[in-house]
Amino acid sequence: MNKKLIFGGLIFFTAAIFIFSHGPEAQALEVGQRGIAPANPQGSSGPAASWFIYDLKPGESKEDAAIISNHSDELLKFQVYAVDAETTSDGAFAPLAKNFQHKDVGSWVKMSQDTVEVPAGQEVTIPFVVTVPKEGVDVGEHFGAIVMEEIREKPAYGGGTGVEIVTRVGVRMYVTIPGEIKRQLEIKDFRHLLVSRLNFQTEIIPFDRVLSFLGLKPAVRYTIVFKNSGNVRAEPIGQLKIKNIFGRTIYTTEQKGMGMVIPGKETMIPVDWTNPPFIGRFTTTVDVTYAGGSPISRTISFWIIPYPLLILLAIIIVLIILFRLFFQLIVAKEKSKMQVHVVAEGETIESIAANYRVRWKLLVRVNRLKAPYQVTIGQQLLIPRENLWLSFVKSFFGSRKNILIILAVIVVIGGAIGYWQWHKKEADKKRVQAAQEKQKADDERLNIVLSERTRVDDKRKEDLKAIQAAVERYYQTEGHYPISPERSRTIDEKNIFQTELVDKGHLTTVLVDPKHPDYYYGYISDAEGKMYELTSVLENRSDPEGVRVDDFVFYRLRSGENKEPAAANQNSNGQ
Repeated sequence: MNKKLIFGGLIFFTAAIFIFSHGPEAQALEVGQRGIAPANPQGSSGPAASWFIYDLKPGESKEDAAIISNHSDELLKFQVYAVDAETTSDGAFAPLAKNFQHKDVGSWVKMSQDTVEVPAGQEVTIPFVVTVPKEGVDVGEHFGAIVMEEIREKPAYGGGTGVEIVTRVGVRMYVTIPGEIKRQLEIKDFRHLLVSRLNFQTEIIPFDRVLSFLGLKPAVRYTIVFKNSGNVRAEPIGQLKIKNIFGRTIYTTEQKGMGMVIPGKETMIPVDWTNPPFIGRFTTTVDVTYAGGSPISRTISFWIIPYPLLILLAIIIVLIILFRLFFQLIVAKEKSKMQVHVVAEGETIESIAANYRVRWKLLVRVNRLKAPYQVTIGQQLLIPRENLWLSFVKSFFGSRKNILIILAVIVVIGGAIGYWQWHKKEADKKRVQAAQEKQKADDERLNIVLSERTRVDDKRKEDLKAIQAAVERYYQTEGHYPISPERSRTIDEKNIFQTELVDKGHLTTVLVDPKHPDYYYGYISDAEGKMYELTSVLENRSDPEGVRVDDFVFYRLRSGENKEPAAANQNSNGQ
């Protein structure tokens, strides 16, 4: 991919996120001595001064202007254009790319000029008109932006790094269509994830890594998923309250904004608790308010348990038990080789151990004596040898049978571990392969569906143009277009296509939708037959020639638009 595109896109994205999410208090948005601002701000501060905000009815227009400023010491050239806007996954305002197929605010704005030259240290005002379509516009808020993009002359020579920095700056635009305003924000999901506290530390020492490995430095990342089911934007303000197992509040976050949620969209807001206790059960409640709506909340409960530490302790305990059992096995094995000592008057454990040159603790363990380790006259004690372990090892491995058993155990354990690793890799490989095959199948299915929809829609456009040619021929003969004040449909028993176009010889047969009777072609005119409109439904909802009306996308031909030459269709059979 071209480095210029990558780097330029990165610069735009970074600058746009910063500018569009931090712009409410600034009246002029600037990057590198280039700026853009409303020419007729509706207030002295805040959003009203920094953004274009309009209330417009369908079919209504609004004239306004943007000021492009150049505070550098050289003449600069800019492209100026409007785009649609959405929000990022974390709620930041995000204008869409210039080459996106804009169908909302970005398509409603007509700039007075596409490019502008701004002399050094001066400003230029660029008028524009916002016109809301008469049809197919939903009640509520619509989002866009006016963006200025610097035009730089490409160097005449072929040298350089191949990296081009493109400066883009923009101003938000909100257009509200009056009607029944619905404000409805919900918390669709509220979840937590335990992570290491090291993710939030700037300085990490080795001991921190040890504690983190043992699960003693936990942190919690909460994710709040908002969904806006209304028709205007929602800007939630929220706070987290965390209680321990006894119901006492131990941590409360500050009230803060949680991004913006535009209608029909979802955003995911992360909130971090970076210093929780390393163990305990905790209940977290998120309380959210937003303008014009009722407060909402969600609660989750979870445990924080240092599982690595508990596992380590369990392993240590098991090893201690096994060691003791193994030691007793050794003692039982070596008892027959041990000397027996009968305690005489005045002897103690220490003196007996010193006499036989063994450690007194070993003497106590072999004979299972309990504190305070007192002995009585005539008591028999086993006297171990100091190299008890070495003696056992020699004795144990002196048997070929024992060696074979040990080797068999090692082979079985190694084989089990190897098989488990192989099975895991094979399972992972199969999952990846299955996912790739599914993705490929989905892509192929999607391509087939899109191709089928495009093919069918192309046939609909071809049919409507053939019908339009027949309607124009009808006009040349009758002096007016077929009259049908009510929409006539090809699925109707008596329709205008049959009675006026086919019966009067302007079409050979009635052209019907490829998926007739589920879909149809429609015709409507004024009462005098001076204007008409032909329509068909399009299945490809992203078709650039489509017109959205409610939940449908239509292809539309009107009198005076997209006419096919009538002569070229004199012998058309409609196919």
